[in-house]
Amino acid sequence: MVTSNAMARKLTRLEEAHCFRDSIELRRQFHRQALCEQRFDELMQASQINDRELISELLTFGFDKDTIAALPLLPLAEIAWASGEVTAQERMVATCCIVDSELIGNPAAVATFQSWLHQRPDNDLKRLWWLYTNQCAERMRLGLRIAIGKRLKTQATQIAEASGGCFGIGRICEAEQLVLDQISQLYRLN
Repeated sequence: MVTSNAMARKLTRLEEAHCFRDSIELRRQFHRQALCEQRFDELMQASQINDRELISELLTFGFDKDTIAALPLLPLAEIAWASGEVTAQERMVATCCIVDSELIGNPAAVATFQSWLHQRPDNDLKRLWWLYTNQCAERMRLGLRIAIGKRLKTQATQIAEASGGCFGIGRICEAEQLVLDQISQLYRLN
């Protein structure tokens, strides 16, 4: 009888320990889910986009309420990479463009943009840029949309011309022109 009471207590303790572990795991899952929902809501508010699928994709790519500010400037990094590598001159001009943008007070967005100058953005990120920027641009007045597009295109042209050509001839390569054309199309500059 003593043995069965000891076994029963031991079994009870094991069950309690198991329940305790399950409870801790459930709390961790709940906490992770709450953090994901918070990040989702913060990004939705910062981006002012209500497309839940796009917000989820942005989160998957690692964007948050701070780094999302870098995404509209992706074409500047893309044009720097158009020739296959980013030259020191292109990097310098692109960095000057950051200073001239709203990123300057946002270290996380600056770091994100600079990472694109060190590692070429992939096509999925370019597609995401198009979707995100198009949704943002559609909410803008046409005059503001065109002004932002012209500014971005001017900055991209400066980066393209930073290392290109000889005596002003052939300063913008075909790949760079493609990026400039995408900017024009998205912002309706034509």
